[in-house]
Amino acid sequence: DVNEKEPFLSDSEPRKLSLLRLIALTTGAAGTNFIFATTFVMATPLFTSTLHLSSFWMSFAWAAGPVSGLIVLPIACFLSDNCKSKLGRRRPFIIVGTIVGAFGALGFSNPPWICSNVLGTDSLLAAQIFSIFFFWLINIGLNISQGPACAIVMDQCSHEQQNLGNSLVSFGMSLTSLVATLLGWADLAKLFGTENEYEPLVLIGVVYTLVSTIPTLLAGDPQLIVTPTELSPDQPSSLKAFYLQLEGAAKRMPREVMIVMLAMFFLNGPVFAFQIEWTSFIGLRVYGGDPNAPTNSTLYQAYTDGTRKGSFQFALFSATATIVAFIAPWLLKYLGVKIVYILSQFFYLSLFLVLWPAIWTNPFTCTIASFIGFSSAFSLALPYSMIGKLSKKDEIGKMVGLLNIFQVSAQEVANLLAWGFSHWGIQASLAAGGGIAISGMWLVFFLKEPKEPEPETTLPQGKAATVGVN
Repeated sequence: DVNEKEPFLSDSEPRKLSLLRLIALTTGAAGTNFIFATTFVMATPLFTSTLHLSSFWMSFAWAAGPVSGLIVLPIACFLSDNCKSKLGRRRPFIIVGTIVGAFGALGFSNPPWICSNVLGTDSLLAAQIFSIFFFWLINIGLNISQGPACAIVMDQCSHEQQNLGNSLVSFGMSLTSLVATLLGWADLAKLFGTENEYEPLVLIGVVYTLVSTIPTLLAGDPQLIVTPTELSPDQPSSLKAFYLQLEGAAKRMPREVMIVMLAMFFLNGPVFAFQIEWTSFIGLRVYGGDPNAPTNSTLYQAYTDGTRKGSFQFALFSATATIVAFIAPWLLKYLGVKIVYILSQFFYLSLFLVLWPAIWTNPFTCTIASFIGFSSAFSLALPYSMIGKLSKKDEIGKMVGLLNIFQVSAQEVANLLAWGFSHWGIQASLAAGGGIAISGMWLVFFLKEPKEPEPETTLPQGKAATVGVN
């Protein structure tokens, strides 16, 4: 029987996991990223060329990720820390979030068709409303599942395996991004015989995401997971408890943990600016297209060709990130966190090059996309591996929630900067990401490699460690 009274020792180290089990644990997080990657490929072109959203409403739609990540993911992580379901702590959130996100993706793939065939209206306004609704639904669902999916890896990795485990998460996410962007580059509409090129891309993403979640759900080892933290009798068990515990965790946060949180901010702001603007930048500046031109015009075709080429460059970005994520454990081990961090910020500075019209050619923009891919590989691997080493096992959910608050805060800053600088052109919006990188250079002087944990404390004779099912 599970002992509900005695807490699992927070400094107890899980046993070493096999590579196969580590890979199985990471497929869920990689799967949710596949749908995220498809939205980065298709959302801006869909918003501009098909739905003709204004820059304000497009920024509102893109705020779905940061806002839901700021609110939904930390709550999901907190609730999963304290969940007593027979399915385990993390599994219920992974299942529900993945299903909700998949449903949102299916709706987002063709809002005009839904309005015409379900509502019986061809109103552009209705299609715009539905597109924004389903886009928010995607982000809410995937943020419910992604936090617990990352936490399950940190739960079960020992101190020495945190670099490997979290690098595998980054590798899986980069690989799914690569596949999604290659599919976005291909002419799927012609291949599948559909009028909408986004429908087959989303369908492939939904099927893959649902299937890839299964290994993670099956890979949990009940002997490696700590029991949900018990609330004291006078402590509320509602969402108020979440805010109280989150506030308490923030107040108790050691200096080295706060430094990692700030690293999460400065590593993720620039890459988000790249992700939301790149395909449209290629269509507008490199190919000289116009998404608002008549659909049968040369300018509109140029924009469409450019966004498809932007998807190919996204694939280069993802390929670079995949390769770097594969060797990330060794780079972190032999170069150290300081050098890895400063290299990442340095490559982000290539975003400033888009201000120079002379580089608006495919060879130069392909090079920039590859540079950003290097930095992107460490945008999660570095902070998550460090937090996995610094956190108590019974507080991992809250730490993942706090990490995500810093991540989505960076994304929202990048989104607001992109909107604010859009008056000077899409290239200015991209360069704003480079500005975030510059502002975070100073942090390299304070980053330190986490120390090895103290030897495990032995429980008094007769006392049993509490274990749960993940």
